[in-house]
Amino acid sequence: MPGGVEAVVIGTSPQHAEATVQECVDLGVDAVWMHRSVDGGCPCTYARAADPAHRAMKAVLSLTGRVPRRV
Repeated sequence: MPGGVEAVVIGTSPQHAEATVQECVDLGVDAVWMHRSVDGGCPCTYARAADPAHRAMKAVLSLTGRVPRRV
């Protein structure tokens, strides 16, 4: 890709995720998010430019204590 890649979001099955992470390492990409498809797992929830639905989801998850402590 022109200009390179700074970050990758992985949305694949667990059996393929490790190989994808290794490919990122090999390419020098050190920011990798493995999307879990469960509450608190969507990177859009934490983006500064998140849409209203993701901001609401983050608020609810924060209030209920379900925001992941480690990502």
